[in-house]
Amino acid sequence: MVLAIFEDSKGRMWFGSYGGGLSCFDGKTFTNYNRKNGLSGDNIFCITEDKKGNIWVGVDEGGVCIISNIEKDSATIRTISTKQGLTDNFITQILQLQDGRIMLGTNFGVNIFDCPNFSNKEKLKNIQVLNTENGYPIKDVNVGQNCMIQDKDGIVWLGTGSDKTAVVRLDLSKLHTNSKKNGSVYPKY
Repeated sequence: MVLAIFEDSKGRMWFGSYGGGLSCFDGKTFTNYNRKNGLSGDNIFCITEDKKGNIWVGVDEGGVCIISNIEKDSATIRTISTKQGLTDNFITQILQLQDGRIMLGTNFGVNIFDCPNFSNKEKLKNIQVLNTENGYPIKDVNVGQNCMIQDKDGIVWLGTGSDKTAVVRLDLSKLHTNSKKNGSVYPKY
C-alpha cells in the first residue's frame, strides 16, 4: 500500500509504502530503500526534499531518514531519532520552514530544529518541542497529505488527532523560549 508520493527537484518520483520501504523512479529504473539497506523502518508515512536536495523520509518506528548523495546505485542514509533528541520516533509529517529549519510532526507533538550537518550519533542542538506537556494544544500530528503546512505569511497549520483541537495555527514568530541545559529549547507558556 502506497502512503506517500513525492516528486523531487530532479524529477525523480519517490513512493513510500506500508511495509515495503521506499522506492525511487528516475524515469528509467526503480531503486528501492528499506531496512536491509539503511532505512530505520519500512513503513513510510511522509517524504520531502530540503533546500540542499536531501530527501527526508518519515517512518513509524525509527525516526526520520535523510537520503543524500543520491546516485544511480548508491546513496548516503542518515537517521535522526530519539537518540538525537526527538520526542518520538513515529514521524507523521516533515516540513522545511521558510527560514530553513526542519519541522517534524510526531505522535508526541512537533520538533523544530536547524537542518543538521551531522553524524548519526550527534545530538540535535536548539531543538524546539511543542506539545501538550509544554502547554501547546498539540498531542500528535496526523498522517496524511499536507497535515502540516506553512502558508505565505509564515503561519504553520497542523491537523491533529485531538477532538478539541483538530486544527492548530502556529505563528512561530510569536514563540518565546526557555533554554534547557541539554541544548533543547522549550517554549514559554
